[in-house]
Amino acid sequence: MIPRIDGSYLLIRELLPEVVESMERAAGDGRLVVFLGSGASMKAGYPDWLGLMKRFHAALENDTAVRGEFVEGMGSLMPDMGLDVLDVLMRTHLPQIKDIYRVIFPKQRSRYKPTEFSRRLAALNSAKFLTPNYDFCFQSSARSIGLLDLKEMSLGNLDANDFQNGSVPTICQIHGTAEQGIETLVLTRTQYNRHYRDSTMLPSFLNQIFLHNAVIFAGFGPKDEYINYLLNQTNAYAPNANGLARVAIYGCRPGEDAKAEALAYVARQQWNINVLHYEIQLDATEENHDRAIDLIDRLGVIVGVRTALPVSSDTGDALSLANLSTI
Repeated sequence: MIPRIDGSYLLIRELLPEVVESMERAAGDGRLVVFLGSGASMKAGYPDWLGLMKRFHAALENDTAVRGEFVEGMGSLMPDMGLDVLDVLMRTHLPQIKDIYRVIFPKQRSRYKPTEFSRRLAALNSAKFLTPNYDFCFQSSARSIGLLDLKEMSLGNLDANDFQNGSVPTICQIHGTAEQGIETLVLTRTQYNRHYRDSTMLPSFLNQIFLHNAVIFAGFGPKDEYINYLLNQTNAYAPNANGLARVAIYGCRPGEDAKAEALAYVARQQWNINVLHYEIQLDATEENHDRAIDLIDRLGVIVGVRTALPVSSDTGDALSLANLSTI
């Protein structure tokens, strides 16, 4: 069982022995999937969903052609309102939206920097990675640790059998990439409905992944409207066919242990996800990042680390497992 770290990092749920055994078995059998969210890219300066909405709002709020209620909706950044507003803006202000998007997510991969968070995710003993991100930060991180043969899948070439059975490390960007046109990305409510509800391609792909693999979720918030939407459109609620576990790492604010416990309970009951929480300090972004990395390191002790992490010229940090506590 994983020990608590300084009495506070793992606040809610320690991994049960059977979960630890399940993760070890999945890694050994090549059935461990790392599902990474925007938290893996934010240290490189790329926004999460809320940040993306803020960029759109800031760029368009002075546009007199944008109706007041849309600007107000973008300003309030309510998840439902944000999706609806973006649907309208994609129809009425597509050139401006494209320009903003190109600035945030350039097509030139050389402009993406690795982050220590995603470097350590890439080093876990898994050959399978999923992400809803549009950027190439993870690919850059993988290259920085010597993972040069990373195969890519996107919306146009999803293949669950190829993803699961191939021996080559593979990343699937399930919402598209910066290289594709913004109209093809899963970005607005209409696009979510099309890819998660109106078509069988993506839900079928994800159903196969959740059914046959253990999954580590990292880089998502516990109340992430969009990952929750995704999980609800798949069979994530169903037990894994091989008894393999799912683990997520989430941060919670000081004094919100009860809320975190409730979220962990819902995740376990609704999606069979075992949650590890760490405490987020209100004004300590670097410390929060370090705590999340610490949890990834400890998961690495369970599932193994594929490759040693060399010192990165971008981050200046090297991974050392020598001082990690014994499980």
